[in-house]
Amino acid sequence: MQIRLENKLIYGGFFVRAAAYLVDLVLSGIIASIIKFPFWIAAMGNNAFLTKEILFQYTIRDITTYLLGAAYFILLTYFMHTTPGKILFQLKVITVKENWSFLDIAYRETIGRFLSGLCFIGYIVAGLDRERRGFHDMLSDTRVVYKHVKKMEPPSELSPES
Repeated sequence: MQIRLENKLIYGGFFVRAAAYLVDLVLSGIIASIIKFPFWIAAMGNNAFLTKEILFQYTIRDITTYLLGAAYFILLTYFMHTTPGKILFQLKVITVKENWSFLDIAYRETIGRFLSGLCFIGYIVAGLDRERRGFHDMLSDTRVVYKHVKKMEPPSELSPES
């Protein structure tokens, strides 16, 4: 549990956010594998539709995998303000804006993460920024903070027993 001083937020650091993201990648991969299993069975039957390249070199299976992963992050962040990986590390996503827009979160989790992932520069910035924001956080005015923090209480003085 983190300690909160006065009314300041404690931002999730680079390594804890990276660990939470890795947990989420594993979970979203497991979910996507379960959902994609029928595609795999159909592809074994030489179904050309599933293995035909339709968008550049991407197949229906590739596009489905991407959409399932994006849906995992978008829906959980939009409805719960967190993901299972962030829950494990007691983190949540907050926004500076009054409204929590679905399009803002979709932008953050797709285009923003893509831009952050280019040479990992957008994620490295999170380790250097005062508020620990990656490019995807900066583009969508979001912050990742610890959700269970306590105010620091001054030490109580011992009273003499009489």
